[in-house]
Amino acid sequence: MFFPGLFRKSAEPLTSRDLSELIGLSYDTYSGRRVSPQLAMQLTAVFSCVRVLAESVGMLPCSLYEQLERGNPQADPTQEKIDVFYIDSKTQEDNENIQFSLSSPADLQGIKIPTRQIHSLCTWCIRGQYRKSPCGYTGTRYFDGSGYPTDDPAEDRCGGLMSDCKKRFGDTEQLPFGGFPGSALLRR
Repeated sequence: MFFPGLFRKSAEPLTSRDLSELIGLSYDTYSGRRVSPQLAMQLTAVFSCVRVLAESVGMLPCSLYEQLERGNPQADPTQEKIDVFYIDSKTQEDNENIQFSLSSPADLQGIKIPTRQIHSLCTWCIRGQYRKSPCGYTGTRYFDGSGYPTDDPAEDRCGGLMSDCKKRFGDTEQLPFGGFPGSALLRR
C-alpha cells in the first residue's frame, strides 16, 4: 500500500457532519460552535416555521379563563362578558422569543370610549333601536311618542323616558332602559 494509514478500519461509521468537517465545509461561529451549510439551512427552516406559526396564531382568537376557588352558585354561565383582543403587531423578536402587542377591537376601529352620553333619555330609543336589540320589546301594548295609549301598531313610538319603558314592560319588571335615570338629578 502506498498510504497505509489512509485506509484503516474505523470502529464507528463516518456521518455526513464528520465528513463535512474533514473536507472543510463547516465554519466556526462567534459562539465557537461549528455550523455546516446543512445545519444552517435546518436552523433557517426552523426559524421560518416559527415565524409563520407566530403570524398565523396572530389571526386566531385567544380566550383566557379564570377558575375561582369558591365560585358563585347563582352565576349564569351564559351571561359571561367575553373580552376579545387581537394581536396588533410584533414588538420584539430574537433567536429565542417573539413578543406581540395586543389591541382591543375599539382600538382597531378607532372608537372612542364611552360611546354613549350620560343623560336621562334611553340611548336605544335615540339610536332608533326601539323593538330591536338591546331594547327587545315585543309586546302588544302600543303608545304614541307622548306616552298615550293607541290601538294602531303603526303609531307605536317610544318617547325614550323611563316611564315609557315601565308602561311597556311593567312597573315591577327588570327594564332594559338605556339611559341614566340618576343623571336628571345633576343640574348645572
